[in-house]
Amino acid sequence: MVTLKDAKIVESWGVMLEGCQGEEQGLFSTTEAYLEESKAPGVTWKRETVTPGWLKGLMGKKRDFLLIEHERFDDYSFFVSVRDYGKHLDVNWYLAASQKNPLVKLATQAAGFIPGSAIFNLDVFDQEDLRAYGRIGQAAVKRGTESVIERRKVQIQVDWKSKGMLAL
Repeated sequence: MVTLKDAKIVESWGVMLEGCQGEEQGLFSTTEAYLEESKAPGVTWKRETVTPGWLKGLMGKKRDFLLIEHERFDDYSFFVSVRDYGKHLDVNWYLAASQKNPLVKLATQAAGFIPGSAIFNLDVFDQEDLRAYGRIGQAAVKRGTESVIERRKVQIQVDWKSKGMLAL
């Protein structure tokens, strides 16, 4: 089980797909297929149960996510949440920075989470790689979401722009 207690969300996106209840597994499968096809170096993924904190997890507060990780960026995790919400499908992704590493914690506080601000003391190549990692996760979720929209013939204008520091 993974907890988000020691993480700070640095980038996020979400959409509610009306009338698409029951499409969770299909969206996850399409997202995973895109990740496989992309052959992005260092990127791995797995389905995980996630809690907002250890104690809340013990109290039963948990959800299933697709967790996308990069071997070079162990302080950054890409979380994908897809869940039924009534008769709708709630789709979200989050790029989270670990707050366990004192340098990352200090940098996130100093950066103030203002879009375009410095990205945690990374050099320009690492920043490019971190953005590419985020974009692969974003593109995978977009592909999965589009597959549900097409299959269910949903009439929706999706704003794909994320909110956060990296401006994916």
